[in-house]
Amino acid sequence: MHHQRGRRILCVLGLAYALTACTTGPGGAKPGSGDDGEATSTGRPPTGTAAGSTTVFPVIDRAAHTATLLPDGRVLVVGGCVVDGCGEATPTTELFDPATGAFVTGPRMADPRAGHTASALPGGDVLVVGGYAGEGSAPLDTAEVYDATSETFRPAGTAVTGRGAHAAAVLHDGRVLVVGGWADSGPFVGSAEIWDPQTDSFGPAGALAVGRAGPSATVLADGQVLVAGGEDTPAHGLRSSELYDPATATWTAGPDLTEPRFKHAAVLVGGAAYLIGGTPDDDRLLSTVERYDDAAGRFVPAGTLREGRYKFGDAVVGLPDGRIVVAGGGWTVEVFDVGTGTSELQPARTGGRASFATATALRDGEVLVVGGYDDRIDLRRSALVLAAPEA
Repeated sequence: MHHQRGRRILCVLGLAYALTACTTGPGGAKPGSGDDGEATSTGRPPTGTAAGSTTVFPVIDRAAHTATLLPDGRVLVVGGCVVDGCGEATPTTELFDPATGAFVTGPRMADPRAGHTASALPGGDVLVVGGYAGEGSAPLDTAEVYDATSETFRPAGTAVTGRGAHAAAVLHDGRVLVVGGWADSGPFVGSAEIWDPQTDSFGPAGALAVGRAGPSATVLADGQVLVAGGEDTPAHGLRSSELYDPATATWTAGPDLTEPRFKHAAVLVGGAAYLIGGTPDDDRLLSTVERYDDAAGRFVPAGTLREGRYKFGDAVVGLPDGRIVVAGGGWTVEVFDVGTGTSELQPARTGGRASFATATALRDGEVLVVGGYDDRIDLRRSALVLAAPEA
């Protein structure tokens, strides 16, 4: 195992937590554990269906990657950490095809990267920005675009600031706002920048009032971007939020959250932004959910999960019926109902706390959950296709 060797990059990525801490929290008592399984080779068929899920096997085990739904219904899985403890990132990608239930090798990126962002662009391409190439490396300032037509990557400009553990949001006009994060050994990043698809270039987009890593960035119905939470120093969660208005290219202070949180998830459901779980201090796990009330300009409590979770920002999926599938950061899968503020456990289990996994809604209502770390910071050895939650 590479626990000690990987600890430094995990801290930089925002992935680290004490190996004996954060195993319980509000609603977070461990309900069980399971064998993560053995690593498997490319093309191995599913091993069968457990209650509520089917096990499938990626080409490479990975965590702190991204997974993006493509226009043709396949899922592009990009980069990530590929060794236990995250001492090494990868430039590899793979594609999951729901029609066959199998992963196949995708095109390589120019740079290995983990802790990056991947943004689905209006035309079907995917913008990949920043991240880390490996243990001890500075955050990347490079960007690449996956061309969905040619199925290749091309360079997409150089960012103003190299950053990882940042957030990105696709604006209504197709540009991409990149905000916050960590920039090597200095303080957490307070700057923002915008990538323009017409020129494949980045330009400054002002500054946050507070530098923050691990925030969420959600595009609201009016086109503004809500940047919420994060940490301004290690293990110090923020209660504040900020709003970026693309029409005026300005930042304004947003309302305070109901409680400080970072390493949380954010999802837009029914036109409203929901913040889910996270931690205020890298110790206590939050099971609470809060909603941004746009009309009132404030955050309001919105309910509670069955278990506390964090480090799962890419493993939450909003459903068209107003429910949210929460598939990472814990030992269980649950579906949160925004109407009742309650959550129901699902038959499927993740086989260990799936930290820094991804969840992607497939076209038929199923959800693909890929990779992540367990509590030992060991790679999880399989993926799950979750059955569409019953109404």
